[in-house]
Amino acid sequence: MLLRKYFFSLSALHIVAVGCVLLSGCEPKKPADPPEKVTIATTKSLSAVLLNIADAKGLFREEGLDVTLQVHPSGKATLQSLLDGKADLAAAADTPIMFATMKGALLSVLATLNTSTRDEAIVANKDKGIAVAVDLKGVRVGVTLGTAGDYFLDSYLVLNALSRQDVTIVNMKPDEMTEALMQGKVDAVSTWQPYVASFRNMMGERGIILHSDSVYTETYDIVSMRTMTRQRPETINRVLRAL
Repeated sequence: MLLRKYFFSLSALHIVAVGCVLLSGCEPKKPADPPEKVTIATTKSLSAVLLNIADAKGLFREEGLDVTLQVHPSGKATLQSLLDGKADLAAAADTPIMFATMKGALLSVLATLNTSTRDEAIVANKDKGIAVAVDLKGVRVGVTLGTAGDYFLDSYLVLNALSRQDVTIVNMKPDEMTEALMQGKVDAVSTWQPYVASFRNMMGERGIILHSDSVYTETYDIVSMRTMTRQRPETINRVLRAL
């Protein structure tokens, strides 16, 4: 009788032990760490689309990150958000990164998202007598200063034996260019995709795109402040793994 009770007790303990293993332990599970919040300032540029893809496919979440994509009209604006402490990372073309660095910003370029020779172009109004590059002489050109569109304009003019002094530069934000073109405040704009295609479609037969693949190879990068590379290196690794 005692022997039977002994074996029954062993059997019961065995069942409990197996149950604990199957349930991954009898002790209550510790709650999982909440995903780390990361804000990435980005643009509508196709060169930054990898960020949208990673977000849509849940790849940031798989790395334990709660990512907010903060959309701006230009890389210059994304960098300003980074410098103002409103974003942890920023996506921008090399030109605004160069200008920010020249002004003393302590940035770290973490990775290149894309390279392109066709992101920038000049959209011009044919009704203003603009058909080829030399026709830009004397016209008003809308551009966002300190951006890749600004650099492309300079390079395109030089390629065609013109200079910055041969045109009238009108500084404006990308989202101000539509009204400026349609109302004749400027005769052309130097900008990037998707604005280039949008403006060309909007103008219809009146619009013409001036471009050259040999002018500028843009690199579109993701950057942080240097302090983040020291203080949150694993966060950066998780972002890059997701991308």
